[in-house]
Amino acid sequence: MTRLHEYQGKDILRQFGIPVPKGAAVATPNEARLLAIGIGGPVVIKAQAWVTGRAGQNLIHFADSPDETAAIAADLLGRQVGNFRVDRILVEERLKLTREFYVGVIVDDAARAPVVIFSSRGGTGIEVIAAEHPDQVARQVVDIRLGLREFEARDLVRRTGIDGDLQTQLAAFLPKFYTAARTYEARTAEINPLALTASGELVALDARFTIDDYAVYRHPDLGIEIAREFDRPPTDLEKIAWNVEKNDYRGTFYFIQMQMDFRVYRAARIILSQQGIDGYYAGGSGVASQEQFHSARGLVKAFMDEQLNVPAVLRVGGNAEDQAKAILLRANGAFPAPIEAYGRDDSPDSCVERLQTLVDSYTPAENPPPRPPFAPQEPYSFATVTGGTVTYDHAVCRTCVSKACVQTCVPQILSVVNDVPVLNIAPEQAKKGGCTECLACEVECHFLGNRGGRIFLPIAGLPDVGGNDVHSD
Repeated sequence: MTRLHEYQGKDILRQFGIPVPKGAAVATPNEARLLAIGIGGPVVIKAQAWVTGRAGQNLIHFADSPDETAAIAADLLGRQVGNFRVDRILVEERLKLTREFYVGVIVDDAARAPVVIFSSRGGTGIEVIAAEHPDQVARQVVDIRLGLREFEARDLVRRTGIDGDLQTQLAAFLPKFYTAARTYEARTAEINPLALTASGELVALDARFTIDDYAVYRHPDLGIEIAREFDRPPTDLEKIAWNVEKNDYRGTFYFIQMQMDFRVYRAARIILSQQGIDGYYAGGSGVASQEQFHSARGLVKAFMDEQLNVPAVLRVGGNAEDQAKAILLRANGAFPAPIEAYGRDDSPDSCVERLQTLVDSYTPAENPPPRPPFAPQEPYSFATVTGGTVTYDHAVCRTCVSKACVQTCVPQILSVVNDVPVLNIAPEQAKKGGCTECLACEVECHFLGNRGGRIFLPIAGLPDVGGNDVHSD
């Protein structure tokens, strides 16, 4: 699930006619001062950070003047809270309250439906309220085809002991909140507290939304950088990793099985791009039903492109693991550091111990040269399904005896014509998925052929490798 900040949640509420305090999120003390002037009265200042118990961590303050607001903003902005650095604060009008409530919407896996939760008490966690005052908490399972109807909302409120005009007012409020949560496909949404002001208005004083990861792409207006739940902003490498997969919504069994190798390649390159790594360990089978030589080729290509300079221990357990181990061990010498491969009969503990031994005995090469660039004399290239490019140098391929690229092409889209490999499908078909980026044509060509093929798989945010400047047809 992907968390939203409080100010983002309140932006959603405004769209559905749900009152929130007058205010906005700001990033500088001067912006905070100007906003306080515009509000024209006492304000509340809240650090925007994904932490619980902000009041207890001194992250919520009150101010009576614009100058005091600016001073508090200067203190909060830039503060490190756990793994989170505060870079925005929410400045809002301070309201006079007469009562507080809790309202939430969750997707209940057991009920297989959305559930609305209402409590006639608010301000503390719903778990605490339910434990201490169970008679003041009620739940309503919602038929997703019909939504929360007003008579259901009225009954929900009634079960917590509220009647009269306030019951009617809350019953009209709850369907709006449910619609907001479902429209943005929230796994959870909370208003705590929902306050009744001295003027008799229901106002959302806080708002917490977590959006379903798989729904993020349908809501670009939320500006979510990465569809993952963090207790901090995502790092640059996490953003790079997300960019690899964010537009891939075809996660069928076949697609994952056939394309795990290019995913392994990109993941390995992202990991190896970090500073201060002493060793590389990969364990498990990736996808249990997939032949492990696919993942092995992904790792080998990543190690060649990055010119692996730390020892690696790889535990590949699953189908065709012996072939996978052979592919990995064969790659020793193609990059500075050594790699060792083990299977399912080798315990993870023993593999980790082996990696520690290699790390202790290995001295990384100083300034290892990059992988030699690929500059084909007679290029033949085509685009692949994730924006990559496969290129062959027909001048080199013509004298290749093994034609390993054709022999090992998993989707069998290559043929030998006039002693060189060419597509036996249209380039458009290859780009739409005919080429599964199995990486066999490059890896097997490197070790069994004339090294006349290269696959370029771009990773946004990381430097290009291999010197492949050839454009696809």
